[in-house]
Amino acid sequence: MSAVIYNLHNSKTPHKSVPFIIKKVVLGGLARMLFVPNSSTAYSPMQEETTAGATHGMTTVDGTSAPETIPPAKLMDSNLADLLRSIQVLIQHLATRAEHESVLEEWQQVALVLDRLLLGVFLVTVIGSTIAILA
Repeated sequence: MSAVIYNLHNSKTPHKSVPFIIKKVVLGGLARMLFVPNSSTAYSPMQEETTAGATHGMTTVDGTSAPETIPPAKLMDSNLADLLRSIQVLIQHLATRAEHESVLEEWQQVALVLDRLLLGVFLVTVIGSTIAILA
């Protein structure tokens, strides 16, 4: 399972977020049963509500909304306008990168939970078969 997640991490295709049912079952239920530490991106019902109303506009470093349009160039120097455009592109890039990293962290958390589950199944199988052979 870790190999699949590693492949997703290093692929050049756009990453899809973890489906809701997998979040609920794996991150919401199995993670608690297997004593996997809670990640900052683990599933919580509040997270679904807060991300559902998020805007797709640009945001500043402190999380407030940035203006979508650049003020008219006649009001400021052309160099200042270029600088403002560059900063807005940088802000958009950082927001996209942060979203991409949060998706990867969710998938890594899913892989951790499933690895722990499969380790438990392996240990039960080995111990059970060893007892069956020796008995």
